[in-house]
Amino acid sequence: GEAVEKSILCTSILVEMGIPLVIARAANCLHAKVLERVGAHSVIFPERDMGFSIGEKLVYPWYSAFTHIGGGDFLLGRIRPLPDMLGKDMAQLKFSQKYKVIVILMEYGGAQHTPDAARPFEKDDKIWVLGHTADIGRLVAECDIADMPGAEEAKLSGVDQSARGRLY
Repeated sequence: GEAVEKSILCTSILVEMGIPLVIARAANCLHAKVLERVGAHSVIFPERDMGFSIGEKLVYPWYSAFTHIGGGDFLLGRIRPLPDMLGKDMAQLKFSQKYKVIVILMEYGGAQHTPDAARPFEKDDKIWVLGHTADIGRLVAECDIADMPGAEEAKLSGVDQSARGRLY
């Protein structure tokens, strides 16, 4: 990546040889444009990408407990019902409208189930939710991240941990 000329020549040769997948590391944006023009199938910026990842982890320590859905601004993850959800079903709560996320799977009784809008949430349930990063962030703000990955970093960075529910 740092030897710009050599990486461009190497990428060009690999593409010319017919290698089906050529991934090249770029040192800067101009380098990336040239690598794309000579045929690299994918150009990566490891330092920049790691910087973004570390920044997100510091600002949003709960983020690591969710899976980012590629190509968009969506996260998928598992939470426990908030106290105000207990004893109510998704229909009563108007769940999708209130929280702006979609329940895609529920876990209770030791098994996974398709969401049932008429089944009341119970304390030990686990809810798989999908939503935009900002909407998941608002939902997580109501949860206690104490037992989540990144909780120690959150304590060190002063992130407020005084919320009501539990992520799982």
